[in-house]
Amino acid sequence: MKNSRLTLTLGGGILAALAIVAVLAFNAPVQEETESNLYVYSLSEGGKTYTVSVLTDWSSEPKVYLPEYDPLKYFSIDFIGSERKQSYFNVTYPERLISGTPTVIWKYYEQSSDQYTLSDNGTHHSVYMNFNHTATIEHFEIRGAETS
Repeated sequence: MKNSRLTLTLGGGILAALAIVAVLAFNAPVQEETESNLYVYSLSEGGKTYTVSVLTDWSSEPKVYLPEYDPLKYFSIDFIGSERKQSYFNVTYPERLISGTPTVIWKYYEQSSDQYTLSDNGTHHSVYMNFNHTATIEHFEIRGAETS
């Protein structure tokens, strides 16, 4: 029984990883040739674990986390460093993580929808955005629609 459960868990994890790779491969806008890195995170809340991936050309690994309060309403991405440059990120996450159409908050200000590209394959959302890294920390939040 334990082996069957382990096999199902591993199989589900592999399928989730393949879905994320497929979304990134087919939905990422064409970029100039730059070195990109793919980072994969496990965010846990309420006994459930969600896989989030970030594809970026930023020079170090971003910090991705759920807030201490209001989990499952949004998650944060911080790009840390003193380097000043144009960069991008493409974050992919399961629709179950946060509900509704995603919006992007940058430096605590909601971005208009023409500042980023949304993609959805039926199980995962993907958000692509260019940004100028000008501060020590560039803070982004991916928020779901407010529900009543």
